[in-house]
Amino acid sequence: MQLHNKDKLSYYSALTVLFSYAEFMLPHLPFLKLGLGNIIILLSLNFMPADFILLLILKSIASSFLSGTLFSPFFLISFMQSLGSGFAMYFLYILNQKGCRQKLFSIYGISIFGAGVSAIVQVFCAGLYLGTGVYNVLGIMLLFSIAAGIVTAFLSEKINIGENIPKLVITEQTLEKNNLNSIYLSTFLIILIIFIPFFIKNIAVLALCFAVSIVFQFLNHRKFLIAPHLFLWILIIIFSVFGSGGEVFFRIGKISFYKDSFIQAIKKCLILSTVICVSQCTVQIGFASKGIISKISNYFYALLNSFYSVQGGIITRIKTILTLQELECTSAKKRGNKSPLKLYLMHFILMTILLCADIYLRKVI
Repeated sequence: MQLHNKDKLSYYSALTVLFSYAEFMLPHLPFLKLGLGNIIILLSLNFMPADFILLLILKSIASSFLSGTLFSPFFLISFMQSLGSGFAMYFLYILNQKGCRQKLFSIYGISIFGAGVSAIVQVFCAGLYLGTGVYNVLGIMLLFSIAAGIVTAFLSEKINIGENIPKLVITEQTLEKNNLNSIYLSTFLIILIIFIPFFIKNIAVLALCFAVSIVFQFLNHRKFLIAPHLFLWILIIIFSVFGSGGEVFFRIGKISFYKDSFIQAIKKCLILSTVICVSQCTVQIGFASKGIISKISNYFYALLNSFYSVQGGIITRIKTILTLQELECTSAKKRGNKSPLKLYLMHFILMTILLCADIYLRKVI
């Protein structure tokens, strides 16, 4: 099945984001997700290789941009997960098509294998930054991936996407005259701001960085959600238990927290939380109105509007919107063409001052 059609590819990419969004409405444990976006990947296994790879890439970029993690380490993890699991599933699918009268793998086997590879890649990538203590959760992740693979495979059999994609009607378009120079400069500033906290060593200065980033988030009219940060901190601090050596900071039963490991864990928490806050503000940057990311975004908001307007459970809503012949996007006004360049510049200056203060403190203390 050849796509070579920007609208169709944008629509499929938007569906992966919508399914991932719908997953957050279901009860779930922190850091253990079913990966409902993979339902669309399973339904796209008959794409040509180039189209399939492009879908995997767009899925990661679009979902990270809309969720606000595009410029954080979590994007790299998500990107590697998407490519790793996608290639694994596509490989098994190709094996099924190669001269065998009976298929070697069912859709359930393909899905479980992809979920398992995703878990391995996620844990390995996280371990590069958080330390080898992360590897202790690999067994739990692999067990969960079996259940996740079964669920996504089952739902992929129940969901059908028509050959003809719905027509997209944009009732309010405020991105027609984007200032591309402003977009590029804002993106460059974001990248610089993201790197600054990684060079700061003083906990007090890192805490100030985090506080500044929270204020920056409010100035960008982005909600600050405490729960994701809290779960992240708990996870990182738990992993610090596996560090050893040095002075014991405190004990909980037979579990010892070593001072150096605990301090490093707090630093990692502050750095990641700061990066997340800054990255979540990047939705304000916007994209060229004719670009494929902008088209994915429009499809996603149109699907989301329809999702909330349809009655019934999550699965019923999804099945209904997949039969629509026309989608209307009315949320483009939220992503207006006002450049946040001045705000990013102000934040960059503040972060640079904090970096200089940290360098000075390292010399005098």
